[in-house]
Amino acid sequence: MGSGSPHTVQRHMPIVELISRRVEKWIASLLGEPERPNIERKRFVVVTHNQCNETNGLLHGVQLSEDWSTSHSSAVAIWCAMEKRTTVNSRSLIKTLTSELQRHADPAFRELVRTRYNMKVDKFWGVRTPTIHKVASQYFPEIKSMSVDQRLAVCDQLLATGVYEHKILAFRWARVSRKDFAEQHLTRFATWLDAHVSDWSDGDDLCIHVIGEYFVQYPVRTKAVLQWARSSNEWMRRGAAVSLVLPARKGQQLDLVFAVADKLLTDEKLLVRKGYGWLLKEASKAHPQDVFHYVMRKAVAGNNLPQ
Repeated sequence: MGSGSPHTVQRHMPIVELISRRVEKWIASLLGEPERPNIERKRFVVVTHNQCNETNGLLHGVQLSEDWSTSHSSAVAIWCAMEKRTTVNSRSLIKTLTSELQRHADPAFRELVRTRYNMKVDKFWGVRTPTIHKVASQYFPEIKSMSVDQRLAVCDQLLATGVYEHKILAFRWARVSRKDFAEQHLTRFATWLDAHVSDWSDGDDLCIHVIGEYFVQYPVRTKAVLQWARSSNEWMRRGAAVSLVLPARKGQQLDLVFAVADKLLTDEKLLVRKGYGWLLKEASKAHPQDVFHYVMRKAVAGNNLPQ
């Protein structure tokens, strides 16, 4: 197809996804191909002599824009490709993950976590974190070819179960996808922190390995933590500090580190205060004198700082 090959199209234009069943039939008729009713999505582009034309937005039914009619009449070729991605049955996948994780459940470790760390274990099977990560790596190929938003949607479903092991696995998959993060994903991650975190362990995993990685890529969005620091949810407040740990390790966001610490300085929850204490410790590695002077000013003012 020369300059209008599928590979050229992929490089030079976004591909419009057509979901309508009627449009799928129309495409099939143009190509002389039989309808494939088991396929939910197709990708469709029109390649003209020297350019690629696309719709002016989403298509509804068979209401094609005038541009599409023009493109069809002058097209050199019409390329219609089935999605290369395998459609994943997320319910089936979660069922498989559950069975695999439960194989590694350790009641003795579950009890140890409850007593030593004073953690809630009603939705914890007792699977150790390295094992959860191993299962995550084993099954990541099932969703690897999806778009990042599709992968995160599967993570949404895992988080909705409330099972600790599912949450750690979801955060692992999100972290593996960090190179594909887009700026708008912070809204989703903040929702995860607010709605699905129930203890310091899962919260820190999310804040360090997902939100922290996001903030390194999109430092302009870090000020969102100032709002989190005012939340009635203690895990959001702790997350305001812990989400900055990774940038702080890199010597970044020092002014914001102090601003968050100021807001959390007298928080009623010990784990929230320990969260900003951890943040100050990490920031001190790159800025020892600045953090020292900050701590001394607060101590002189009579504030009880975390040890």
